[in-house]
Amino acid sequence: MGESILSSPPRPVAVGSPNLRTGPRFYAGVAFFILFLTSPLFIPLVVLLPIPVGAQAALSAGLAIGLPEVFGLISIWLLGRETFDYLLRPVKRFIDRVSPKFVSRRRHAVGLAMLLLPIADAALFMHWDDWRDLFAGHMLVHAIVWNVMIFSGFLMLGGSFRTKLRALFVHSRREISDVPMADECR
Repeated sequence: MGESILSSPPRPVAVGSPNLRTGPRFYAGVAFFILFLTSPLFIPLVVLLPIPVGAQAALSAGLAIGLPEVFGLISIWLLGRETFDYLLRPVKRFIDRVSPKFVSRRRHAVGLAMLLLPIADAALFMHWDDWRDLFAGHMLVHAIVWNVMIFSGFLMLGGSFRTKLRALFVHSRREISDVPMADECR
C-alpha cells in the first residue's frame, strides 16, 4: 500500500521490441519522449504569453535548445536507452527518407536561404523597431512560418550538412573533411 505509483510491476507489451513493458514508468517515459520531440513546436505560442520580451526570448531559447535535451535525458532514464532508441527509430527513418545524404547545388542554395532568412529576420526584429511594427498584429503567424522554414531548411540541406553541423558540437578524432562533399560523390 505504501508503494510508489512508479514502482508498480510493469506489464509486457506484445511488440517486436525487447524489454518494452507498460506501466506508470513507461507511460511517464513516453510522455517525456513526446515532449522531447515536440517542445520546439511550442515556441510560436510563447509570443501569446503576457510576459516581457526578454522572458519570451529566454523561454523560446529554452524550448529550442535546453528543454528537449532535458526531456530526452528524463525519457532515457525512465524508459532505458534501448527502448528510447526503439521509439526514436521511426523518426530517424522519416528524416532519412525525406532528406537525402547529398543534395544538388540548387537544393543546397534553397535550404541555406530557408535556414538563414529567419535568422536574419530575428536580428532585424531585435534591433529595429520599424521591423517589429511591421508584424505587430501577426506575431504568431510570423513565428510559425519562420520555425517551419528553419526546420524545412535543415531537411532541404540534407544529411551531409547535418553531419557537418553535428561535428561542430561533438569532439571526435574524425575531421569534418572526412565527410565527402556532394561534388566528390558524382
